[in-house]
Amino acid sequence: MRRFAGVLALGFMFVMGDGFAEEPVPVEKLAQLPEFTDVSLSPDGRYVALAAPADDQTGLAVLDISALPDIQVTNALQLRTEEHVAAIHWLNTDRVLFETDRQVGTLAQPRPTGRFYTVAADGGRPDLLHDGGTQGSVGRHATLMSLLPDEPERFMVIDLATDRGPRAEIINAESGRTSTAAVSPFDNGGLLADRDGQVRFAYAQKDDGTPQFSYRDSMEDDWSSGLPFDLDMNLRWIEIHGFAGNNKDVYFSSRETGHMGLYRLDTETGETELMIEKENVEVSDVLWDRHQETVIGVISEDGKPEMQFIDPDEETSVLQRQIAEAFPAEFSRIVHFASDAELAVVSATADIAPTGFYLFDTEELSADYLVGSHDGIQPQALRPTEPFTMEARDEMELHGYVTEPEGEPPYPTVVRIHGGPHGPRDHWAFNHEVQLLATRGYAVIQVNFRGSGGYGHEFEQAGYRRWGAEMQDDVTDATHWAIDEGIADPDRVCLFGGSFGAYATLQGLVREPDLYACGVANAGVYDLPLMKEDGDIPERPQGQAYLDRVLGTDEEDLKERSPARHVERIQAPLMLAHGEEDVRTPMSQFEKLVENLDAADIPYESTVYEEEGHGYYKEENREAYYRDILDFLQRHLAESD
Repeated sequence: MRRFAGVLALGFMFVMGDGFAEEPVPVEKLAQLPEFTDVSLSPDGRYVALAAPADDQTGLAVLDISALPDIQVTNALQLRTEEHVAAIHWLNTDRVLFETDRQVGTLAQPRPTGRFYTVAADGGRPDLLHDGGTQGSVGRHATLMSLLPDEPERFMVIDLATDRGPRAEIINAESGRTSTAAVSPFDNGGLLADRDGQVRFAYAQKDDGTPQFSYRDSMEDDWSSGLPFDLDMNLRWIEIHGFAGNNKDVYFSSRETGHMGLYRLDTETGETELMIEKENVEVSDVLWDRHQETVIGVISEDGKPEMQFIDPDEETSVLQRQIAEAFPAEFSRIVHFASDAELAVVSATADIAPTGFYLFDTEELSADYLVGSHDGIQPQALRPTEPFTMEARDEMELHGYVTEPEGEPPYPTVVRIHGGPHGPRDHWAFNHEVQLLATRGYAVIQVNFRGSGGYGHEFEQAGYRRWGAEMQDDVTDATHWAIDEGIADPDRVCLFGGSFGAYATLQGLVREPDLYACGVANAGVYDLPLMKEDGDIPERPQGQAYLDRVLGTDEEDLKERSPARHVERIQAPLMLAHGEEDVRTPMSQFEKLVENLDAADIPYESTVYEEEGHGYYKEENREAYYRDILDFLQRHLAESD
């Protein structure tokens, strides 16, 4: 256990070292899942509860930290297959409340299960208090709304179902009894409770995507038909963050181009106030004061993540800035306070530093290192990542990241394409696959092509129905940018991606046969008409509507933008990998691609991983996959004599 006296000493364990390691970080270390992810501090500061991934589920661990530097594990539990601890709360000083997600593979988007469990901090098995799931053809899930500050034995969830509108349900943690507290006036959207647990705000989307709101002064009042005032801005693409401590102001952020930033809405007068404006990027998170009553700032990612404060002299803002100054090479933030706000958990992470968690004393300005996500990976062995900005061929501004290996450019280069594609984006952060490649001599280019999240709704919508077209042009333009900048060796560039990134890898090989030396595609969708028929997305009406919106409905156009139907154009070596139990991009996608490759006599290498879904949980499979990638790249990006 490491002790740091004085806040300005916190960063040294990351930024000081004896130079770069002689050998790159071992593949088996990069293949390991995080040891811990989310960390939540008990109200009295005695315990921390942590999410602990293990294979295809994420369990919970509770640590007694009252006698630091000694730590005692007081409870540890595992969940069912493909169930993952998603959010951790404390009902009181010795009882944990947690929600779960279902995730079928590391590349899949987690889906809330609607399950809520409680468990004692000092041992015992968890109690299931609320089960969402599916009842017949009706999908259900729930998320926490309020811990009901005056009733520690009860909490409130928002229960969502596809056959009715949102409901606020109060659950008794002792008896498990559930009662309905409020029903939304809309058939979709959500509800918002104030700081006293009173449900007073409802929001939803109309069929055309425009928002609708309803409000009431108390739970005894009827819902209004809309808001009882006119707003002075168009609130179409927003995220609502919560009520302020005064129970009349509501904080929200906007995703609309030209309106991005943090706003405060006075529900008594209808006045909206712009608190922080962002020019290029969305607000990725908000920062609350130590008493969780006032939003004091925001986090955004225009390149590297940064904090912006409304009042830099506010006490919690001062603490956040002091901690940030102590980690000059990392991004650090307070993630959770104890109830008296004298103790807090701080996270620190960077491109060359996996996340570490600290117990921070806000009075003494000192900290103890608690746990890390990957304590076996040393920062001095890794390679730094830098943001870049470029223009696409149609002058749209694009943002991305470049990670260069040791040595002199130009380098053999891998263009790594993120999945999603709508909503996810690449970040300045520690990334297993980026470091796997960069520590072995490859430059890595990551571009947030149009359609990616984080840059406003207009940018994300620019990718709708443009899969394999303008979105692919952005990847190609980023490749040419890296070549023109002298980073990439033009004869040694490989495409690499998973999920949508695998689609773009194949599409790149099809459309640009002379540009790329090879391609690595993992868990991909390769035929767009098939995507609308098979897999877990088209199973539900909402999924079908989503696919129509982002892919389009023109069958011939979908076929034209499907790389599996144009494999005869592929000239570069190709490596494929897929999980046998993938439901997001099922085996039918892989089978259609390889059937067409075989028919066209196009060579390829492939591995199908048994008992794996959309991405690989088993560390032996992840390690084998990583080693196959390195072997493939070594053979096809080696410098010619």
